[in-house]
Amino acid sequence: MINLTSLARTLPLQPHATLINVATATSSKLAYMCYFDNYKFGCADWKWGNFRQHCQDEYRTGETCGMKMVYQTLPLAGKCTMCEKIERKIRRQDKHKADYQRWAAEVKMNRAASMENAAKEIHSLEIEIQQLKADKDARYRMIGNTRRA
Repeated sequence: MINLTSLARTLPLQPHATLINVATATSSKLAYMCYFDNYKFGCADWKWGNFRQHCQDEYRTGETCGMKMVYQTLPLAGKCTMCEKIERKIRRQDKHKADYQRWAAEVKMNRAASMENAAKEIHSLEIEIQQLKADKDARYRMIGNTRRA
């Protein structure tokens, strides 16, 4: 039987080459994957970037083998679109909460309808925020999905 750990240490790996299966590498043919840039946002989320390098299995121009490997990680200062949507909804919710509190403090003005509308909007925004957070968590759970945005 072949000692796979010692074999993995002795095989020459080229830069950006990833060994997929050490057992298939005994035939002195390394398995390469298709490489893509990886963008990492300030909120620690990430997305796939541009195509960088073909693997040896895929010979057709413009086609990839389906396995995405990270060529390089490029940091981005901003936040992902999901975080931006969540922050926008939170700001809107905070505005409605401030309006509701201000109208409740005004004794002489009758703003019952406005306060009711603000309360409904606060509730609907809370539901939307929870849904966006659940969607973002679902994306983290599907980390192996190659169709991830």
